[in-house]
Amino acid sequence: MNIVQLVGFALTCSLLLILVRRGSDSIAMLLSVAATGVILTAIIAELPPILSGLEALSARAGVEMLYIRTVLRVIAIAYVVDFGSQLCIDVGEGTMAKNLQLAGKILILAMAVPIIVAVADIIIGLLEQVTGR
Repeated sequence: MNIVQLVGFALTCSLLLILVRRGSDSIAMLLSVAATGVILTAIIAELPPILSGLEALSARAGVEMLYIRTVLRVIAIAYVVDFGSQLCIDVGEGTMAKNLQLAGKILILAMAVPIIVAVADIIIGLLEQVTGR
């Protein structure tokens, strides 16, 4: 599915949601989740070339794929949390959305620790080379 088709699908679903929401909020929510699932499925189909390109780049740059995977997981967490919190906001649960966002931030921080440690090791190594220790 190309971007024009995705936009057309999203606009069609949005108009349909306006009509359905007048009758039943719960059916509108289910329709919204289903439409989002279709869009996410279309996006996921585009991921393999991106991943193979990143793997090739990490091999050429000499960067461990572990770091690339961690960054990709962080991005995935951010998108999933954003999606979930928007759904919570749509159903009127602002507090739940904020809790979900906090949980996402903590998970991202926990996943980033190995990268932070690696960067700190590189900086320490460079400082040791400069100072001659």
